[in-house]
Amino acid sequence: MFQMSSLARSVAVSLALAIGIAPLAASAQEKDKQEQAGKPGKRGEKRGEKRGEKHFPMKADEFKKHVEKRITRSIEKLDSVLAKRNVPEAKRAEIKKDAEAAAVLVRAAAARVAADGSVTKEEAKEVRDLAKDLKKKARAKHLPAKAA
Repeated sequence: MFQMSSLARSVAVSLALAIGIAPLAASAQEKDKQEQAGKPGKRGEKRGEKRGEKHFPMKADEFKKHVEKRITRSIEKLDSVLAKRNVPEAKRAEIKKDAEAAAVLVRAAAARVAADGSVTKEEAKEVRDLAKDLKKKARAKHLPAKAA
C-alpha cells in the first residue's frame, strides 16, 4: 500500500478543495454583481452607470438655468478674489469686462446647443470646453507671467 507523507496529503487536499470551490465562488460573485446591478451607488447612480449619464439628454431650459447658475457663481468668486487680493480698480474693471464678455459667449453657446429643446452630453461638453478655454485665455492675459 502506498502511503503519502502528511505534507503531500495536505497539499493534495487543499488543491482538490481549491479546484472544487473556485467555480462556486465565481458563481457567487457573479450572483452578487447581478443583485447589486439595480441598486443605487454612492452618488445615486445605478452601479455600472457612468457619472452624469442619468442627466442626459437634458431639457433645454434646465440646461440654461444650470449654465446661468455657474456663470453667476464664477463671477461672484472672481469678485471675492479681486477684493481679497486688493487689485487696483482700473485692472478690476478690465477683468470684469472680459469676464462679462466671456459669459456672453458661453450663454450664446448654451442657447445654440439648446435650440432643439434638449441637450446631449456631447453638446454640454462643447459648452464646458468653451468656458474652460475662455477662462484659460483670461488667466494668461491677466495673470503676471511667472518668473523662469
